[in-house]
Amino acid sequence: DKLEMKAVKDGSASYAALEKKAELYEKLMRGEVSDEEDEEKYSVDFFRKGVEQNIPWPPQRPETTTSQAHESNAEDADSVPFMDAKAPGLGHASSSVDRNHHKQFVMEVHEEAKQAREKVSEIKHRRQEQAAARREKLMKAYLRMQLEKKNKA
Repeated sequence: DKLEMKAVKDGSASYAALEKKAELYEKLMRGEVSDEEDEEKYSVDFFRKGVEQNIPWPPQRPETTTSQAHESNAEDADSVPFMDAKAPGLGHASSSVDRNHHKQFVMEVHEEAKQAREKVSEIKHRRQEQAAARREKLMKAYLRMQLEKKNKA
């Protein structure tokens, strides 16, 4: 009990849990463990987590002087019709646009990957069927040869 309390106080228990999660995530990234299996086992949506982790918050902009900042804000407002003339508070509006764009892009990539996995699975299934048919054909030819040998003898 004292060791548990000490682990909670110094954060080693949570650190160990984080290490375990990181190890699982690394295995998923390398493809050693399937996503669907772990999602059910750990109740974690790894795809959503990856999307959220890849989004920078707040969006990073190059450093400018105040006069340049006013000019660039005016140019930005003119170039993007749905943005207000004044700069968004704490970058929330521009970051939400960036997030939505990024999310849409990630979803498209996810859909393409899903289609590619389905295609690979279909090809694999077709090859397995062809291999089974080839084995069956060879087995019939072998049995036919054995039957002919017995008939000759």
